Amino acid sequence: MHKIGIELAKADDIVVSEFKDTKKPGKIFADYLQNSPMRTMVIPYSLRPTPQATVSTPLEWSEVKPGIDPSEYTLFSVAKRTADPWQGIYGHRANLTL
Repeated sequence: MHKIGIELAKADDIVVSEFKDTKKPGKIFADYLQNSPMRTMVIPYSLRPTPQATVSTPLEWSEVKPGIDPSEYTLFSVAKRTADPWQGIYGHRANLTL
């Protein structure tokens, strides 16, 4: 998974894949360690270890509503989605105060 972080960092200078670079202002850390066994967070579009082959998928805000069922987002259903939850992601920046 670290290789994916490295490739993301090569593609855009806002992304870093090394922990030592996470304190740099305006950087996004591709935390490949979160895709290890027993972790609760994984990279987008990763398969989850479930019998239904559920997928960790980003959602558009319109899809986030009461009663949402994560089991509906599977290897097959996510591949058919036409929505692009990443559209405009760089146009809506926010400052996070630490």
